[in-house]
Amino acid sequence: MSGYSIHWDKKNSFHNAEMYEPFCPHLTKRLCIAADKMDFPVIDNATYASFYGWPRIETKGELKFYNKMGWDVVGQTCDPEATLAKLNQMCYAALAVQIDDPNSRNDYIEGLNDNQKKKKYVESIKSCRERTTKIVLQFLRDYKDDECPICKKMSRKNSDFREFPDYFYE
Repeated sequence: MSGYSIHWDKKNSFHNAEMYEPFCPHLTKRLCIAADKMDFPVIDNATYASFYGWPRIETKGELKFYNKMGWDVVGQTCDPEATLAKLNQMCYAALAVQIDDPNSRNDYIEGLNDNQKKKKYVESIKSCRERTTKIVLQFLRDYKDDECPICKKMSRKNSDFREFPDYFYE
């Protein structure tokens, strides 16, 4: 559902990204295990539709169409990253949070002059981001090694390296 173009280095041969299964099933499984440990509900079989990102929010009509299509989450942040990972034979997994639907967006727009409604909507977005971060941190705490041969090739040789301060892993 996108219209971007990728600029390709002419020194490398061109090949299409095989996107039949865009996410690494092993990393996805690990994310689902981390999500199962949360004290809030998480849906692990949702449909994500990715659109080319523009600096705008979806229209009411677009949001209604997405719901009619049965798409659970619509976003801009999963592609072209997933495609670029595939082109470079790298594993990729995604975690998405549904923030908008036609009803909540409509309530937000109608309540722009009502500070309480506006505050509630902004707090909802903040809460979603915090929950996403909790899942990622749990994933990092649990992650030791992976059975995926591609992930194994990409793993660090230095097991002492930490992306975050130690307290994130506690």
